[in-house]
Amino acid sequence: MMIAFVGLRMFPASQAGLSGIDVRSEEIIKYFSKRNTVIVYVRSWLRHKKKEYKSIIVEQIFTFQNKYIDTFIYSLFASIKVSFSNSDFVFYEGTSSTFFSFLPRLFKKKVIVTVHTQEFLRSKWNIFGRFILLISEYIGIKIAHKIISVSDFISKYLKIKYRKYSELIPYYLKYKKNKSAKLLAKFQ
Repeated sequence: MMIAFVGLRMFPASQAGLSGIDVRSEEIIKYFSKRNTVIVYVRSWLRHKKKEYKSIIVEQIFTFQNKYIDTFIYSLFASIKVSFSNSDFVFYEGTSSTFFSFLPRLFKKKVIVTVHTQEFLRSKWNIFGRFILLISEYIGIKIAHKIISVSDFISKYLKIKYRKYSELIPYYLKYKKNKSAKLLAKFQ
């Protein structure tokens, strides 16, 4: 089976300044790559060292390093590319990349959308940016065959606003069994 991931800035998530989406997705990608071929579509403006890791193929998508047009252009080209690929499933990581998620669906791909946050509410966006992000979220939620949420809050939000059920798969803390693990165990 072939699985594609759209929405990441880079893979592996080895550069400072990457979001939790990139770090979380890296673990999911590694998990799926044990039994499947995985294609990860990343942005071209970040410098990637390797292009292939065992059964993980990293494909760079052209875009501009600009907070207002980066994701829009990236998601257009990635969605077109994945539509014509041999992928069976397309994971859209974050709703900001789902504006063109209808394209793979038209080509009979199974679309899975992971909702990490209500991106349109972040203060860094102007009114036009918020509007585009809200439309992108709407399209992604309505188009998806399956929806994954990363928190109870997001799960409830999707149920109330869109009347859609989402599978809850929260972020997790990865740690080694050492002194810090004992410290963390005190909070459980």
